[in-house]
Amino acid sequence: MPSTGVDGSKGSCLGLRNDATVSCAPLPRACLPLVAVLSLAGTGLARAEGAMAPNPGQPSLAACPFPDTSRPELWHGEHTWQALQRHGYVIGHIDIVVDDVFDLSNPKEDTWYGRAADALHIKTHTKAVAEQLLIAPGQVVDARRIYESERKLRALSYLRFADIIPVACTASTVDVAAHVKDAWSLKFDLSFNHVGGQSNLGASFEDVNFLGTGKTLMVGHKSDVQRSSNQVSYQDPALAGSRWTLATTYAHLSDGFTRSVDVGQPFYEDQAPWSLFVHYLDQQQNLNFYQDSAVAWRAADITQKTELDWMHLLYWDGQAGMRAGLAYIDEDIRYGNLQSLPPQQTLVRPTLTPRRFSGAGGTYEYYQDNYGTFTNIALMGRTEDYNVGWDDKVELGYFSEMLGSRVPAWFYDFSSSYGSEPWDESLFLSSAELRGRHHQQREQGLDGQMLFTLYNQKLPHQTLVLHGELGYSLRPDPEDLQYLGGLQGMPGYPNFFLIGDRRWQGNISDRINTNVYVLNIFQLGFAVYADAGQIRQLGDAGWSRTLADAGIALRLGDVRSAYGGVIYITYAWPLVKLQPGATSRQFVVGNIINF
Repeated sequence: MPSTGVDGSKGSCLGLRNDATVSCAPLPRACLPLVAVLSLAGTGLARAEGAMAPNPGQPSLAACPFPDTSRPELWHGEHTWQALQRHGYVIGHIDIVVDDVFDLSNPKEDTWYGRAADALHIKTHTKAVAEQLLIAPGQVVDARRIYESERKLRALSYLRFADIIPVACTASTVDVAAHVKDAWSLKFDLSFNHVGGQSNLGASFEDVNFLGTGKTLMVGHKSDVQRSSNQVSYQDPALAGSRWTLATTYAHLSDGFTRSVDVGQPFYEDQAPWSLFVHYLDQQQNLNFYQDSAVAWRAADITQKTELDWMHLLYWDGQAGMRAGLAYIDEDIRYGNLQSLPPQQTLVRPTLTPRRFSGAGGTYEYYQDNYGTFTNIALMGRTEDYNVGWDDKVELGYFSEMLGSRVPAWFYDFSSSYGSEPWDESLFLSSAELRGRHHQQREQGLDGQMLFTLYNQKLPHQTLVLHGELGYSLRPDPEDLQYLGGLQGMPGYPNFFLIGDRRWQGNISDRINTNVYVLNIFQLGFAVYADAGQIRQLGDAGWSRTLADAGIALRLGDVRSAYGGVIYITYAWPLVKLQPGATSRQFVVGNIINF
């Protein structure tokens, strides 16, 4: 049976960004803030709806302070929670409401497969939800913490909806409901995708909400164009009920193995005082170098790496903060014999130089918290949270021979991300990173990446997307060589089509969403797109010709499961052929676009 709200009603609320409509379907009393602002797209018009009439003698929202609705909300419920914060309200009782995957009270969802799914599904334990909350009874209301708790819940793949709402005010106390909806978390995966004339196969058991505990267990087999693997992994976002997290993986590969452990306490909220992480990786696998989508050179890549990161909060003013810390890195990368694979190819012989580095450094971060909620950006039919502000991080250190490095070297890593809303119903996201080493009077292993994406939702049911990427490297480590091809953002061409050390590429697309649902599991959409890109090839080959392709796609948005990406079924045509008859249209199936 579907779970009910705190007042016995069923349903869910969905908060949209700025001048999108705030909707509840059906509208339960638990989903009603005192005022919901409904701002019609592109008009600036707004109207207010009051709460339901209170029962005599019962606590109700009528006793809550009236919110300021003079500006649009950045997130659903922002005005209401800010009013409670201004008046100094204290959190009283917190009720956690967990809804099943399907709402069987809705005739459209009350189907044989909906009933079967709910019967087989183990609902998330309320303890797993409570472990992620940043609020507790007795705390003074902090609107930012409320929204940050919602973001933490939505970041959990096994929850497809999360909302934290006030349900009743008495004197200076407000009772709260944390309402979440489960996603289908169990996956027996028999996967297949076909891109660039090559097929990838997989079979696995995975549950990202194992027995309703919020833990992840995965056992599986995967075979793709590079290797086959048998893997076991486990993840715990609240180790022993604490703020510590654990992720561990063991994989037996056709060309080696992977053993990894990550354990630590992250900055679980903006004002968390410190973070500590230990990363360990022991891995052996083939490093392949492709030319025209075929392996030209191959060598074993043997990597052992240990990293310790500690950071401390320097200050937090409610909107922005600074952190600083220390890091220790020890890595040993070696290579096996380099093999040239038939048929004869023209790709220059890669240079494989073993690297052994060990050293310490310092880190500094400046970050802003200006998140907002959006829909139909990278996903379909799901609430997405993006930071419309800055997050900048600097790491600088020294690899010392005294600590075991083969050669002394300075190392650095600069990263920055920025988001903004340049126009109404638009979102701009960008990021950049530059990392490398300085030794022997020159830069080594320098790798820089920059990307941006501009989304516009001015047209109804459509998201226009402009995306660009720029990659630059100087004396790159062999693992950091770059490609253009099918899985590398050019679906009209085979995978790993061209290799080089610098590249640019762009994408423009129109994504159309419909209100048509397939079995109430997939939301139907369409897309038309075009891509262009160019790469500086290795050796003396210089820059390639500018590649271009175009395609049409059927988009299936997974709105029920914890693996809720967008599946593309598309045909793509190369508009530029490097050799007559060398490339033809490509049939592409899979989760191939992540922006």
